[in-house]
Amino acid sequence: MTPSGQPRFETNELTVKRALGAVGRRVSAIPERTSWKISGGQSRNREKLENFKNRHQGQTGVIIANGPSINKTDMSILKDFHCFSMNRAYLAWTDWGFTPAYFVSINGLVLSQFASEIAELQCTKFLDARSRSGYSSNRDDLILLNTRYGLVDEFDGSGKVFSTGGTVTFVAMQLAFLMGFSRVVLVGLDHRFGSKVNPNETATRDGAPDQDHFRPDYFPPGTKWQGPDLKRSEVAYAIAREAYSRAGRTIVDATVGGDCQVFDKVPLEAAVNR
Repeated sequence: MTPSGQPRFETNELTVKRALGAVGRRVSAIPERTSWKISGGQSRNREKLENFKNRHQGQTGVIIANGPSINKTDMSILKDFHCFSMNRAYLAWTDWGFTPAYFVSINGLVLSQFASEIAELQCTKFLDARSRSGYSSNRDDLILLNTRYGLVDEFDGSGKVFSTGGTVTFVAMQLAFLMGFSRVVLVGLDHRFGSKVNPNETATRDGAPDQDHFRPDYFPPGTKWQGPDLKRSEVAYAIAREAYSRAGRTIVDATVGGDCQVFDKVPLEAAVNR
């Protein structure tokens, strides 16, 4: 159950295929996680993450999602703020005129298919530890996150473990909390998808332009991607909202025309210059 009393899944959504997939992901991760722990890599990584705790205490941070509304947003307003950018957002950094301080990605398909591009990004990168074999974890600008897939999503905020909430945006909210941001502003959180792909189902992009993100080539033809789980995301967002509220902090949504109804809506300039 969620804090608001709503279940994350409808009964008919809990299929055998979905349950077996969840179990399989856990089992397949055991050997790699064990090796990482024995080698000392896990301990060194934990120390790097600890260095970010309360680094931005009391400040305003911005989480930039990748919806088409980004193209209607004056991104120049954000160049002097600490921003979290996610997945293939780096395709737009030149257009924005700045490089966000932090990059976050936990999707295995994104991390495997675009590994060479992500590895070269000139910013601090937070990536899912399950994909660590494709990256050099010895780099100071790379921190691996211990993510958890389960039937119940929780907001930790300590950095020990990150529930995914069905969306990298939820992980970014937990990172922002760990770093001490007292106010988080969301942009690009359109929270709607036209592509007809079942939640968490893997599909291959055809030749049609990608209309669910800020660029038509965000996921180019032949790229594998997973259908969004909007209901699970909403549940996770409500959990994040309550966690921030309990700590005397806030998350507001400055997305242009966004469909997410979880957070208070505030125009971007007012949100960052309160």
